[in-house]
Amino acid sequence: PLANDHIAFLKRYYSTPGLEKYQLAIMAGLASPLMAFVDSVYNRGSKLPPNGVTVSLYSRETARGKTTAIKSALLAFGDPNALSRDSSATGSTALARIAKMSLHGTIPIGLDEMGDLPVMDVARLISAIANGSGRERADKNGGLVTTNGSWALVALIAANKSAREMASVAQADSDAIQFRMLELNVGDVSEFDNETRAQHNLDWSSVRSRCPGALGA
Repeated sequence: PLANDHIAFLKRYYSTPGLEKYQLAIMAGLASPLMAFVDSVYNRGSKLPPNGVTVSLYSRETARGKTTAIKSALLAFGDPNALSRDSSATGSTALARIAKMSLHGTIPIGLDEMGDLPVMDVARLISAIANGSGRERADKNGGLVTTNGSWALVALIAANKSAREMASVAQADSDAIQFRMLELNVGDVSEFDNETRAQHNLDWSSVRSRCPGALGA
């Protein structure tokens, strides 16, 4: 019943002509568990093949519905607040974001207000998402160990700056990063009117209140 309610919610608010960019982002988020099968054959119980794709929603204006669309996709997997990370949240460091992705595995992650981060941090984050694992470091025996586990997921990013532009400014070899990112400029997407927005928030809260907890939510 909850899945049916979620589907009905998405159809009601995101099937309107003009919202195709949000539709694409939401469908990408829902397809996140399939990322484990992109590069290789994955068998239950084996290590996830490191892999990731970034879907960036950006607009220079605020209140365009970016965060709401991302969290509407995350509703399919649990409490959106537990499955997302705000750049301004306490403890939201680069290492914390990497650790959170390793916990998610194949579950999509929402990353909000990424435009507030230094451009180099954004470039490194997108690179890490694509690589599907944290950085390697030397251990005491001279070998290499990965700081966190691997993931195979879709990361949904909301920002008020172009992630592509930030990656280009930050790194000369940004082409590899660009290939692993889909950026959607939603500045031209129509906003909900006040009545629709109010009803949307009520329905969203209703569906969210019945979501199972996720990752300690």
